[in-house]
Parts: sequence; C-alpha cells; structure tokens
Amino acid sequence: MLKKIIAIRSVGTFRNHAKVGDTELRKLNLVHAENGRGKTTLCAILRSCQSGDPTPILERKTLDGQDAPHVQGRPGS
Repeated sequence: MLKKIIAIRSVGTFRNHAKVGDTELRKLNLVHAENGRGKTTLCAILRSCQSGDPTPILERKTLDGQDAPHVQGRPGS
C-alpha cells in the first residue's frame, strides 16, 4: 500500500514536483482540479504502484522533457 507520494519528475504535466505539507494518502482521498492539471496522470501513477508495472508511467513521459520519468513514494503498512 502506498502511504505517500514524495516526488514526481517528467511524468505528464508533473515536470518536477516534490511533496509540500501533509501528503499522506488515507483511506479516502479527493482529487479536484481543472482539466489538464494531471488527475489522469496521477491515476496512472497509482495504477503503476498497485501493479508494479512501470508501463503506465513510462507511457506518460513529459513530451518535451529531457529526463526519464521518475516517481518516488513511501510504502505503508
């Protein structure tokens, strides 16, 4: 189970994002944002973490990004 997302780099609209504040995932989490802000990309990251398959993240590499996609999380119990 994923407890926190610490950093996301070069994945979709997330060019270089690091955690700020309380980012702990709980039993129920609400994600609300305008279109084009990365909600579907976040779902792909969570899907990849659940399955252990990096394909959903690799398929969403930032188009004009120079770096490889990178997601860092903290597993929970």
